Amino acid sequence: DCISARDWIENGVTALLSGSNLGLVGGYVKIFPRDDAHPTITELHEMVMAFPQEKYITEYKFSTTANLFTFKHIFEAVGTFNAEKLKSGGDMEWGQRVASRGYTLFYAPNVCVEHPARYSLAQLYKKTTRVAGGLYDGRPPDQQSFWGFDKYLLKGLMPPIRTSIRASMNPRITSLFQKIQIVFMV
Repeated sequence: DCISARDWIENGVTALLSGSNLGLVGGYVKIFPRDDAHPTITELHEMVMAFPQEKYITEYKFSTTANLFTFKHIFEAVGTFNAEKLKSGGDMEWGQRVASRGYTLFYAPNVCVEHPARYSLAQLYKKTTRVAGGLYDGRPPDQQSFWGFDKYLLKGLMPPIRTSIRASMNPRITSLFQKIQIVFMV
């Protein structure tokens, strides 16, 4: 469901070949609403919060598969995605494996794709429960409990302080009313 920029492959390959020991390159993911003139509150929330690739790469050591470049030899060295065990989060688990093997992860803001925003709370809830399930499944068995899943689910559904900060600083969200709606999802 991503729409790549015309220079996406060229910029992605150039970034991938630009350094030594690169394990993966993750690029910018721009979220767009169905109707630019009338985005839903959920779409506005997604435009602010979804796919913070630079943060994922620098802080959490992975890139979403919505915009990822790598080499065949990286898959050969660290293995493929763990699709059999994880409902979601295979990109995070795999990226962290790449980083743990000493490979460099690189964020390339000029490697761009656009991704449609989820437009309803039902869609956002479905995504949040899937991601929470993936995080839960990725934990060692001795650390899995119902309360662990609840923690991930609640964290994903509650509007944290970071939402307020990101909404207030996002240049695409210009209305104070919209910023308040995003934070409180009202």
